[in-house]
Amino acid sequence: MTNSPLPPIEEHNLSLAWGKAFLNAMDCPQANPGPMVVSITGFEKGVPIEDGRIRSKLDQFLAAFKKHPCSVSAMIIFPYPQWERMGRPSCAEFKQWCIKGFIPRLKARCKQNGKGLYFERMLDFHGGIPEGLPGKNQLLHLIEWWQEQKQRHHNRPPRSRMQVVCFDTFLDLR
Repeated sequence: MTNSPLPPIEEHNLSLAWGKAFLNAMDCPQANPGPMVVSITGFEKGVPIEDGRIRSKLDQFLAAFKKHPCSVSAMIIFPYPQWERMGRPSCAEFKQWCIKGFIPRLKARCKQNGKGLYFERMLDFHGGIPEGLPGKNQLLHLIEWWQEQKQRHHNRPPRSRMQVVCFDTFLDLR
């Protein structure tokens, strides 16, 4: 349960989910309402179901405020086009490419990325881990756990386990 005035959102369609999230955030009377939980449940061939008309309208709105389009935010959360372009490498291979090249370039382009990107924290989370020790690859952990559960139970594992941490109290509260 969250103390945020923003209700959790669960939608089959990515566009509808983020559209509701946007409207809820815009209608919220608080300047800083706290976290919002958004869950997307509809996928076709591993890709979220989306309505291109909604994305186009949102991108137009963002452009009017001189903000990046959805694709830029999406890439920072998960650089799917790069993963596809590389032939869908394993999680370990993609992590190396991201940590050694892609993420440093994104950080260099924008000082707001200096404390880390969502995707970086999914691949190499250091929250509370002593300096010098390797971070936790949360995505690899989830992939391995998911595969193990599917083999063991022959059904869909609980969704509550399919979460990663992006907030790092050691970095973000400084």
